[in-house]
Amino acid sequence: MKPEIIRFEPEHLLAFDWREFDRDDCSRWTRELMRRYPAIAYTGVARPRILGCAGLVFFDTGIAFAWLAASRDLERHKLWFHRTIKVYFRAVMRSYALRYVFTWVREDSERNRKWIEAMGFQRRRETQAEADGTVHVKYAIGAM
Repeated sequence: MKPEIIRFEPEHLLAFDWREFDRDDCSRWTRELMRRYPAIAYTGVARPRILGCAGLVFFDTGIAFAWLAASRDLERHKLWFHRTIKVYFRAVMRSYALRYVFTWVREDSERNRKWIEAMGFQRRRETQAEADGTVHVKYAIGAM
């Protein structure tokens, strides 16, 4: 089936086999951020499978946090997903007059670092270490 974008629902985060990360932990903090702050999100599907979810959480005027949760099924549709997210992302940046968008990417995930750079994000100096030793690197577009 041809992939398409549908409206995001929080339960989508629990409905697919995650490509990386701890599904329960990541879905919990994503849902919590979306409850506490204004947000916009979408889900990519190739029915009946969910390919992944992505969105922006708005922290302040012109500032947002970008997030992505990808399924193992995404690999077959990665070019479609990249092109589609890029179009949606740029449209949301314009519509919400965003001047700074940031995200965190696992330092040990070359694939994810290359993808976020292909989206136009630039690596920043900040890093964040988790209790389990995992290090995340900050990426951003724009200036604060």
